[in-house]
Amino acid sequence: MATLVIYLAESWLRQRDDGPIAAATGHWLLLDRAGVIAARGTGLADTTALTEPVDRVVAVLPAECATSLPATVPPGQRRRLAAVVPYVLEDELAAPIEEMHFAVGGLLPSGSYPVIAIERALLRDALERLAAAGWAPAAVYLDCDVLAAAATEQ
Repeated sequence: MATLVIYLAESWLRQRDDGPIAAATGHWLLLDRAGVIAARGTGLADTTALTEPVDRVVAVLPAECATSLPATVPPGQRRRLAAVVPYVLEDELAAPIEEMHFAVGGLLPSGSYPVIAIERALLRDALERLAAAGWAPAAVYLDCDVLAAAATEQ
């Protein structure tokens, strides 16, 4: 089994019509169990020719599509973290919090939580378009986080 990593181009993400999934989608890599690149391509249409079974799909979005920032949550509110974070960050975001999706990471030594905020409609559209192509990502990452993780592993 393998992992399919799909990088979605910002131009495709910002496209608001139901146009065809083309090379503009971005790039993809098929990683084998050892994490070695087994295949690569451009555009989701190319993924139909994959011969190796895919057991995990990961989507990677450009960092420009989201906001990454820390949130300091009072200790008494930490058990309600998901509900509290949007209001903690409300003044730091350009869009209304009702239109955003928030992904909250683990508590950092600084006492804050890393948060990624992305337009809910943009994320929903990306996931729906991937689903239409037959792919359901198990995880979604920002490209800057993938690069940071890769750098620490070396």
